[in-house]
Order: sequence, then structure tokens, then C-alpha cells
Amino acid sequence: YYRWDPVILEAKANANYNFAGWSGGMNSMEQMIEFEALRNLEVDASFLAIPTPNMSGQEVLGQARTILDKMEHLTDAEKDKSILELLFYGQSPTSGLSIINKE
Repeated sequence: YYRWDPVILEAKANANYNFAGWSGGMNSMEQMIEFEALRNLEVDASFLAIPTPNMSGQEVLGQARTILDKMEHLTDAEKDKSILELLFYGQSPTSGLSIINKE
């Protein structure tokens, strides 16, 4: 992209995954983000696997913790709260993460 070009990034999750946010140079939970190219950016899209019968709880929690660690806008207490919300409800209003199949 050239400076001042409009940039649109859209995250599309594969089957059995939910989009879990952008991190790096852009932080957002929106699947599509638009911005103007002003400088070089590294942007990472994260996806959280929807648990299957073959997955251990440890795998699910490990993936969630890895994604939450990238969410610099959340405090450690909010990250812990998000884990509890995922365990109890399958989704977290605190972080925006979900392990529920949305289809």
C-alpha cells in the first residue's frame, strides 16, 4: 500500500473457529477494519478453536490464554474474568471471545 491509501482487512474464520480479534499495530474485535496507510504495521488476526470432544480443557484454556495475553487493553483481572466467563457461559463479554459455534 502507498501512504494514505485506504486499507481494509477482513478476518474470515475457518469452520470450527471463531474470530478472536486483531492485535499488533491495530487492536479491534471487529472482523473488518478500515484505516489509512500512514506507516508500516504488523497486524495479527487471532482465531479461537471451538471445542470438540477430542480437545482437552487444557488445550481450550491454553488457546484462550494465548489470545488474551495479546489483548494489552485488558488488565490481568479482566483476563482472568474472561477465562471464567468462557468456562461458565462459552463467551466473554469482557474480552469478546467465544467458544460457541456461531453458525
